[in-house]
Amino acid sequence: WRPLEAEQQRQWLEAALQRHLDGYLSRMEGVLDRKREERQVRSLLGNYIRSITGMQFIRRLRTLAVEKRFRLQIDGAAVVGKIDRVNDVGDGEVEVVDYKTGSGKPMRFAYDMYFGAELHDVQLALYYLACKEGVDEEGKPLGFQPRFLSLWYPKDWVWGGMRQDIFSIGRPAGLKEYREKPLTAEDLERSRAVVVTAIERIKAGHFEPAPRELPGTCVTRFGTCPHSAVCPYGGAPPE
Repeated sequence: WRPLEAEQQRQWLEAALQRHLDGYLSRMEGVLDRKREERQVRSLLGNYIRSITGMQFIRRLRTLAVEKRFRLQIDGAAVVGKIDRVNDVGDGEVEVVDYKTGSGKPMRFAYDMYFGAELHDVQLALYYLACKEGVDEEGKPLGFQPRFLSLWYPKDWVWGGMRQDIFSIGRPAGLKEYREKPLTAEDLERSRAVVVTAIERIKAGHFEPAPRELPGTCVTRFGTCPHSAVCPYGGAPPE
């Protein structure tokens, strides 16, 4: 489908979506469940199709890998995982993509979550480290040089496109600040330090709860803690 013109690309992908969707929905029992699931899938993948066949925020030449498995040795521990997607952006560099199924957050919150002073999600940090230091299933170095670490939110259509939070390393792409956040060496080192600290605490058997008023952690104004019954704080912040 890639050699086709944009409109033909959309038609090809939408036809492919319909074929797979019919088979997927046929396995669901309830009519209401099928209709609800169809609406959600069409909305999410429709956004994705419109996005990848439209104007790109950064140069994306081709997809190098999807669900790329890696093994990373860090601080004496083995971390095993999969990178959702790796795109070739030219000049020997890549964009590392993490797909998010939920609703997105403004860039300033995404930065705080993944690279800020109080970061608490190390997924992009691990992807970055895997690209630089990790190996594949055959023990060969991944050897990717990340220029962008990106969060893609197919569920969200904002500012004329699928929400993408793009963190750049080295040369910025020159996008608006609500789309791109350049990372510093300090940001990358901080995220690595958080990973190492987490590994050290796991090795030492430290699993004490540490609730914070921060979205995405165990105590948040956006929801309730499912472990409050066994938490010494009772699901509330410490006094």
